[in-house]
Amino acid sequence: MKRGRHKVSAKKTIFTFANLHAAGRNARDAGAKEFEGSFFQWMSANMFAALSVEAYLNHLGPIRFKCWASLERLAMESKLTLLLEDMGKSADFARRPFQTLKVMVSFRNALAHGKTETVEAETIQKLLPGQRPEYPYGDWERLCNQKDAGRFLDDSKAMIEQLHSWAGLDTRLLFSLGGGMHVIHPPESHPNSRAEE
Repeated sequence: MKRGRHKVSAKKTIFTFANLHAAGRNARDAGAKEFEGSFFQWMSANMFAALSVEAYLNHLGPIRFKCWASLERLAMESKLTLLLEDMGKSADFARRPFQTLKVMVSFRNALAHGKTETVEAETIQKLLPGQRPEYPYGDWERLCNQKDAGRFLDDSKAMIEQLHSWAGLDTRLLFSLGGGMHVIHPPESHPNSRAEE
């Protein structure tokens, strides 16, 4: 069967926050399946969870503010404060899920603005002869584990769902990766068009 050359008119909406959250879940699930290299899966899951919240704020912002383009450079916490005030809501930062935001922002910033650091510690460790001791961890490294990856993803999802609900928006397809539409025009019939196998 031959394929004809068609002009296709298409457009789609990409929900970046949902894609980032899906990437975080994928990394978390991969880390849970295979211990080897799981540190990097937890690291990825944490980063994608934090980025998904920031991307959601940039999704909600233009819905609430016509001038959002000029506000996009604000820090994540400032964006959240502005949106909460606009919706007449307040978040409890002493309890999950919003309690986790400060840790998520710190983790995101440590990697986004990463720099070389030296971490020192003196500990007592029980070692076999010739066994390599455990080195100290940096603050962000300590968060690269299954428990914290789960917390980051659960709480980022809960924050996004809560904000969406407070904004009065439908949450049924909230984590859809996007959608689109297209029109396929009839095949070109002019003499220079070629059918492709």
